[in-house]
Amino acid sequence: MGNSKEYIKGAYTKLSVIYGDSYKANGYSSYRTYSIRKNIVQFMLNRISDDVLFFMDSGCGNGFFFENVVKPTLKSLQTAHGIDFVSNNTSQAEHVFEKTFTGDVLDIAQLTDATYDLVMSNEVFQYIPPQNWGSFFSNHAS
Repeated sequence: MGNSKEYIKGAYTKLSVIYGDSYKANGYSSYRTYSIRKNIVQFMLNRISDDVLFFMDSGCGNGFFFENVVKPTLKSLQTAHGIDFVSNNTSQAEHVFEKTFTGDVLDIAQLTDATYDLVMSNEVFQYIPPQNWGSFFSNHAS
C-alpha cells in the first residue's frame, strides 16, 4: 500500500486544511453524491436505530456526516467514536464524538478495545487494496 497510502493521506490532509471544519461531506463529495449517500444511510439506519447504543464511524472525516445524518437517525445512541487517517480530521471531529482515534481503519481493532453495536464506514472501502479486504471486514465485524 506504501506510496498510494501516503498519496491518499496527503490528498485528504490537503482537503482538511483547505476546507477546515466547514466542508460538507469531508470536502470530496459533490452535492448529488452526498444527497444519495445521506438518503441510503438514513433508510438503512432507520431500520436498526433502536438497537444501536455504541457506534464507531470508521473514516469519520471531520464528523460532518455523522453529526448531520447518522446521529439524528440513531435515536437510542449513547456513545459514538470516530477514526480517521488524517489527524486534521480527527481534531476537527473531536467536538462531535466522545472519542476520536487517528489511524488506519485497517488497525481499528488495535486502536480501540471497545465493542460497537454498529461500525459504519462511508466512502472508505474504495481505498482498501483487494489484498486487505478480508482484514478490513474482519476488523470492522469483530
